[in-house]
Amino acid sequence: MNKHHFATRLFCWTLALYSSHTLGKDSITVGLRWQHQFQFAGYYAAIDQGFYAQENLEVTLIEGDPDKNTIEQVVSQQIDFGIANGDLIIERLRGQPVVALSAIFSFSPSVLLTLKSSGINKPSDLAGKTIMTKGGALYPSFIAMLKANHLDRRQVEFVNSSLNLQDLIDGKVDAFGAYLSNEPHQLDKLGIDYHILAPHDYGIEDYCDFLFTSQSLIVQKPKVVQAFHKATLKGWHYALANPDQVIHSIIEKWGAKKTVEELRYEASVVSNLVRSNLVEIGYINPDRVNEMADILLEDGLLTSKNNLEDFIYRAEQQAITTANNRVILLTLVLVSLLALCIILMSVMRKLKREIKSREEVEAKLRHLASIDPLTQLYNRRMFSQLLSIEEKKAKRTKTPYSLVLLDIDLFKAINDQYGHNTGDRVIQGVAKTITEIARSCDICARFGGEEFVVLLSDTNLTNAITFSQRFRTAINQQVFVADNQQTFSITSSFGVVEWDFKDPVTQVIAHADDALYQAKRAGRDCIRAHKHPLSLSHEKANKVEAQRMI
Repeated sequence: MNKHHFATRLFCWTLALYSSHTLGKDSITVGLRWQHQFQFAGYYAAIDQGFYAQENLEVTLIEGDPDKNTIEQVVSQQIDFGIANGDLIIERLRGQPVVALSAIFSFSPSVLLTLKSSGINKPSDLAGKTIMTKGGALYPSFIAMLKANHLDRRQVEFVNSSLNLQDLIDGKVDAFGAYLSNEPHQLDKLGIDYHILAPHDYGIEDYCDFLFTSQSLIVQKPKVVQAFHKATLKGWHYALANPDQVIHSIIEKWGAKKTVEELRYEASVVSNLVRSNLVEIGYINPDRVNEMADILLEDGLLTSKNNLEDFIYRAEQQAITTANNRVILLTLVLVSLLALCIILMSVMRKLKREIKSREEVEAKLRHLASIDPLTQLYNRRMFSQLLSIEEKKAKRTKTPYSLVLLDIDLFKAINDQYGHNTGDRVIQGVAKTITEIARSCDICARFGGEEFVVLLSDTNLTNAITFSQRFRTAINQQVFVADNQQTFSITSSFGVVEWDFKDPVTQVIAHADDALYQAKRAGRDCIRAHKHPLSLSHEKANKVEAQRMI
């Protein structure tokens, strides 16, 4: 065979190979977590609006089944893509070759419901109780919520869910694993009073509704994965902008069993879960994934994080792989090294700009991860880091600092009487008052729920009590307006402690917490200080309080 003949055959083979990558449609199967509902609105919109078709994809959606596990189905290649909750991280750490493309929900809608009549008002009340979850699973967010309330998961019993809310109503279980977008609405319609124990209210940031696939599919069909991911996110943007249109499709085309009213309620909840106005839909912060993995390690469910690397899908890496493949194919077809070098340099410059832009976004998100979104104060995690720094500084300079821990009195009653929207405004109002009274050098944070903490640097107990008095007066003078236009005021209880140079940080916080509970036991709306050799006595603190009341 002469060289001309060989070159001709090589060109034809290369052209055929290139065409096989660019022509025809790829059939894709996607496993949903549950039956057709607004939870999967983005996928319906991507099909209905032709976003998948534009990428040469033919997508089939498969309804979820309690007896089937989408992670197992994807790993065994029964389906191409799946949707999973925080269990995806557990399975990855156990060695399953799964990759998260996006986290559609910025925090988990999984909550625990308890009946108001049960007296279970907070996670710590679950000690010795029975919790019903799907498959009896120990969701990472539930474990973290229990730990945040000083409760070990071994102190409660997790049982397999019947998926029947009647079991909670009949008292067969004490707490029921539910979705914010479903079961609370059902109880509202039945007129049954209940409590929601939501991990998010205790500072637990747990992603949910991960869109994922297998490592093998990414290697075998990188373009298909990238195209499907792109079209899906486009579908979610459309669904959130046109909820009524998608709801009509879910009922008429997809045969949903829910009513229009139920789907609209679900749509409003899902919109908040996605939080598309804060970050790009589907974005996964690696730091949050690491925190979720740390929770599992601390609780003994896993032994290492060795398998977590490359768990999050990076479109840039896939773009580089695709670009390299194109370079090889175009080299054989065009036999033009110079032209290919120019194309490659252009692609690499673009990728570097995109990577730099992503790094800047991630830096901003790391900052947002330290801030409580409702109050714009530091969150508990960031406060702990800053407190540790302040302790080292105080030890070095031999200067005191004080902690003021405060809790809005009877906050649950505010939520129950006026609603959670009003409750949020109360929390925001208290936070604003803190920032107005505190000095620029003070560190202010939302400690959890309706509890706040202020670190007063270079401040002894006497001055800390004075600060608390001014703050208590400012809170008492505030007037809030509920959604029903009713006006009301609030009070707060304060626990104050001055740092003893011998005490560790954890002990300082514990003393402040003890003082706070003394204030609550004293009737609330008062200030109590922890007693130690370098601080004022309780008697003197009480005298100061009594004089102020006069």
